[in-house]
Amino acid sequence: MSDRSSGRVADWFSKRRRERLERLIREHAGLVTETVSSLLELLDAWREGDLDSVVKAFNRASAAEREADELRRRIVSTLMGGVLEPEERSSLLRTVREADWIADWAHEACRIAAVLMRHEVPDSVKAHCRAMAEVALQAASRVRSALEAVFESPRYVVEVSDEVERLEEEVDRLYEEARRDFITASSELPPGVAIMVAFLLDAVENVADRCEDTCDRLREVAVRTS
Repeated sequence: MSDRSSGRVADWFSKRRRERLERLIREHAGLVTETVSSLLELLDAWREGDLDSVVKAFNRASAAEREADELRRRIVSTLMGGVLEPEERSSLLRTVREADWIADWAHEACRIAAVLMRHEVPDSVKAHCRAMAEVALQAASRVRSALEAVFESPRYVVEVSDEVERLEEEVDRLYEEARRDFITASSELPPGVAIMVAFLLDAVENVADRCEDTCDRLREVAVRTS
């Protein structure tokens, strides 16, 4: 085979790996968002006292989080094939790991809420959790848009990242409201339940935090690939 032919074959394989990487990142972003969406569905079912729907939403969140974790490993394997330059590869690896943490925290929030389902928790607490999760889902959806565009439109990625930062600040504001109200509500709860509620609020807040962290990494990738 001539050097020119060898070069064409190498270019073809490189293009195929790049396309595979982009597809995996899109799929991973979709599963991350699905996990957060399932959290919101679970919290709605919790507020309504619908145990069956809580279980179904929890199972969906668990499946999506598990698939996202598997896809992350496949993305790492693909990146190790030398699809990108070393610095770009390193930045993207960190970005995908941060995105995976979004799903991890959403799943953790689902687990805590599923446990609390069997205990009396004030409606105000449930409402605060739901409000935070709704904005966190908006942030996760915007992260998905940014991840899908990371190779094609760096400027768009930066714009979306700024939106996510504002959404994360809104979750922080809701979190502070929830904590203030919880100080009063917690006095009426058994200590163990109060601790679990505090963990739940932290977990939902961490979903939004990880969205912002992912976008911080995405900005790095956008700069390196622009």
